[in-house]
Amino acid sequence: MEKIPQIAFNRQTHIGVSGFELIELPTLFQSGLPEDHDPYAFHRLEFFAILINLGGTLPHKVDFQQFELETGEALLIARGQIHAFDPASKYEGFLVVFTEAFMNRYLASETLAHIKQLYNFYRQTEPIQASSLHSTFLRDLDLALQKDNESTRACLIGAALTRYLVLLKEQEKDTVRTVLPQEDLVLFENFRQLLRDNYQLTRNAADYADQLFISYRKLNQVCKSVVKQTAKQFIDFYLLLEAKRLIVSTGLSFKEISFQLGFNEPTNFIKYFKKRTQQTPANFRMQYT
Repeated sequence: MEKIPQIAFNRQTHIGVSGFELIELPTLFQSGLPEDHDPYAFHRLEFFAILINLGGTLPHKVDFQQFELETGEALLIARGQIHAFDPASKYEGFLVVFTEAFMNRYLASETLAHIKQLYNFYRQTEPIQASSLHSTFLRDLDLALQKDNESTRACLIGAALTRYLVLLKEQEKDTVRTVLPQEDLVLFENFRQLLRDNYQLTRNAADYADQLFISYRKLNQVCKSVVKQTAKQFIDFYLLLEAKRLIVSTGLSFKEISFQLGFNEPTNFIKYFKKRTQQTPANFRMQYT
């Protein structure tokens, strides 16, 4: 069964900082295309990435949305998202990649939840313009990477990344600037993880509320606070996004996709998809082939 390529973090810098790498974009493809995937086709990341554009207008696709990054803009790509490089573009700038383990170990714990809001792909975050901030961040990384001691390097990189992401959050182009209650953020993240692991088994929001030991009303309240959607609306959003990823990024039949998403019959999946997107899975696939 063909699946979306899952790209794990398997690179390591020449100075050996585990779980983190700073890559100059012009050198990314100099040694040829990777063996495990086509970077110009949609592929799913198992780590976090920051694409910093330092040269001209740069198109980049993330979860079917085409972004046009201007010079000095950064685009954050979350673990689990799919993205694709543009074969006709000349990439100038840097790609910062790091694992969740690195983030949990080296980023300041009191700001971690605040930072993770940047990587909530369901909030449809736009590219962030912050030229001077990028310059300071890259300079701090350069100084950190010159340190001989690996522990010192990692701690300094963690400090630089913490500062950078916190300040990016302040400059984020988002209409919602209120700080969300920590309890809501934790509950929503727990809900999202349960959904990620169980969406093939149930699409009933009440089931997730029961697993979280909270009321259905409380789960709705949390979802509205964090993503401005009810729990059911977020479940539909999550499932439809996963369906679109499978439709476009694999050669699976619609029957195989329907079973992989937890539908008992392919016709039920097709009706579900059409009702919420106003088009059939076949028509949606045609747009990207």
